[in-house]
Amino acid sequence: LSVKCSLTYDSYETEHKRYYPVIGDAIRYNEEELSESQRFFVDHAFRMSILSFFYLKPAFYIVETPDSSLDISYEKNAAKVFINFLKNPYVIILTSNLNNSSFIEHIIENADGINCKIIDLVSIAKKSSIQSSDEKFQHIYQNLKRKAVSS
Repeated sequence: LSVKCSLTYDSYETEHKRYYPVIGDAIRYNEEELSESQRFFVDHAFRMSILSFFYLKPAFYIVETPDSSLDISYEKNAAKVFINFLKNPYVIILTSNLNNSSFIEHIIENADGINCKIIDLVSIAKKSSIQSSDEKFQHIYQNLKRKAVSS
């Protein structure tokens, strides 16, 4: 998010302690104080943290790419969260639809020293006539394939 983020564990105005996200210097007491993208990343960062803390052996994490809920200006920062998880002996399996997002490109471009593979479902799936004839779709698809091969 490009701002300082952390969790605090306390019992603010309740009898039970729980984790509260702190974004910037503001404690977010309930989920309505977070945008949809922030909720998504708080959830995934917490899950990746739990995996990192409890597993002594490599673990994997399966997730749909978050690009549909992100503003394009946050995609690069969001990709860094996933790259940092991959720098440990972990694996992330991402599924994504092809769209105008650059999230997957950021993952591929910043995967230095990380084994990055793409399972090319487009080439084995039955494409619709719209997908086959759409120039923008084909451009994004070919660009991702080229970047994945060169990384």
